[in-house]
Amino acid sequence: MSGPVCKILIVDDEVDLAHALAALLGNAGYTCAVCTDGARAYDAFLAECPDLVLTDLRMPGISGMDLLKKVRRHSPTLPVILLTAFATVDLAVEAMREGAADFLAKPFPPEELLAKIRGGIERSRAREGNRGQIFRGSHALWEVVAASRNPRMREVFALAEKTAPTDSKVLITGESGTGKELVARLIHRLSPRRDRGFFPVNCAALSESLLESELFGHERGAFTGAVSTRKGIFEVASDGTLFLDEVAATSGAFQAKLLRAVETGEFTRVGGTQPNRSQARIIAATNTDLTNAVEAGRFRSDLLYRLRVVQLSLPPLRERPEDVPMLAEFLLHRHATRLNRPVVNISEDALRALVRYRWPGNIRELENVLERAVIVAASDTVTLHDLPADVGGPAPTGRAGAGVIEAMERTLIEKVLAECGWNKSRAARRLGIGRRTLYSKAAKYGIRLDRDLERE
Repeated sequence: MSGPVCKILIVDDEVDLAHALAALLGNAGYTCAVCTDGARAYDAFLAECPDLVLTDLRMPGISGMDLLKKVRRHSPTLPVILLTAFATVDLAVEAMREGAADFLAKPFPPEELLAKIRGGIERSRAREGNRGQIFRGSHALWEVVAASRNPRMREVFALAEKTAPTDSKVLITGESGTGKELVARLIHRLSPRRDRGFFPVNCAALSESLLESELFGHERGAFTGAVSTRKGIFEVASDGTLFLDEVAATSGAFQAKLLRAVETGEFTRVGGTQPNRSQARIIAATNTDLTNAVEAGRFRSDLLYRLRVVQLSLPPLRERPEDVPMLAEFLLHRHATRLNRPVVNISEDALRALVRYRWPGNIRELENVLERAVIVAASDTVTLHDLPADVGGPAPTGRAGAGVIEAMERTLIEKVLAECGWNKSRAARRLGIGRRTLYSKAAKYGIRLDRDLERE
């Protein structure tokens, strides 16, 4: 099983080259962040929390060597690879002395760069240990989601941790399947109510009359079939946490009744006249934009304000691909254990396909895909062929991958020619190729060599 997908911060003031590198590395399965302003490189490092930094050596504002020193002070084990078109032995020695994971002279074959990146990450992981294995036991899915490496998700969980010890109401928003209930369970587990029950109610799954009876209870004879008085979940959950999922699916009439319960803690059973009280902590969730729903008259503004004391907005899974491998590993082992199947690994190709896929159904869809893969896998490893066609479609290799490499090579040639004042002989020497090869590549990429500044 592969480890988590790694995030690489690319720092290069040459915009085209930086994005060509990002495309190349993205094609290889990495998540990339790009900074083209050397002066802001360290801020980008702090914001992105990368697993590896790939930086140009010579940039305005800050040199790659200066950035290396800052990164090493902050994260001594984080690998940093320096790139330069002006390689010297002394420079390489200095870079290694300062703690660079590697040093690469331009131009370089893409496969050499990828090999150095893999080596740097593997050595870093070996030092830190394989943390992904902790989720192979009896952990709950909410624990895996809470271990997210995505900056936005970490902000969500930081706020959730601050909110958990209070009784403040929380509104969790996000697309269907992003893990809203998992976050609600995390808040409950971190709260003083952790031992007093978590009570989830799917508001969209019940008719209005059934939902009212389910939440508030009913008196004997309130409707046909009500042969006895029954407590509702509001009453039962008085000392615990009540989770109202898909709260936007309720009607205006029900929202008015819910508002009173949320505001005062008072409610009346269906068919009853005496008010009852509940001290349940309320967490609500929805995949609907409630602000738009209020403007459209589908949701009460006063109820929104009562529920939204603290709002946690979950990004969709496609915006946090670095979490896919960790989730995939956990779900793979959970379903393999449940189905009694000897499937324990995911191949590199299959993992890359899972990371590339857009996941319109988010974590719920990922779980379905992994359950299917466990069932159809012919060995102990899930391969690309075990994934549904839309998920495990052809990787962007072959002609598409070659196009990325060619774009990167063209950008590099144009950059070196410009730096050499379009002197073809000098540019060819720096590129490490002959003049004839330079002419051939220029013709291939449509690079004009007859510039005004051109000199022999």
